[in-house]
Amino acid sequence: MGIKMNIHKKNILFLELEKEFQKIQEVILKQPFPKGFPDALIYLLSEISANIAEHSKAESAEIRLKIENQKVTFVISDNGIGIRKSFLQNNNYAKDDKTAITFALSGLSTKKSNERAFGLYSIRQLVEHQKGIMEIISGNSTVKISNGKLEFFEN
Repeated sequence: MGIKMNIHKKNILFLELEKEFQKIQEVILKQPFPKGFPDALIYLLSEISANIAEHSKAESAEIRLKIENQKVTFVISDNGIGIRKSFLQNNNYAKDDKTAITFALSGLSTKKSNERAFGLYSIRQLVEHQKGIMEIISGNSTVKISNGKLEFFEN
């Protein structure tokens, strides 16, 4: 019988986001994961936290983390402006939400047009390396990333 537990589920205010991720990191480090996996998971969570803080203009976020039989599932959502609006606010044109997600996953920054961003790009690379599945929902589009393939859906 494997490990089965819901580690964390909490709605938090944006101002408490960093403090909440510190608590989650402490819990992750106590789990019996293979060597190196906790570091990868903490990196993913910290990159997502940084993206929320830097780009979303969110007032609150929800964090859910579950471990079951060496499988980790986490969901992080916020009530922010979305990826496309973040691009548009910085004079980077993305014609729709699908295009904005594609830009972000390829490393294009929502900041200045000449800056490169590694947030969602590096998260995607790490998830794929771990043979994981990643979904991003922003505006009217959802992308599921699995086995190196992007599958888009309209919300």
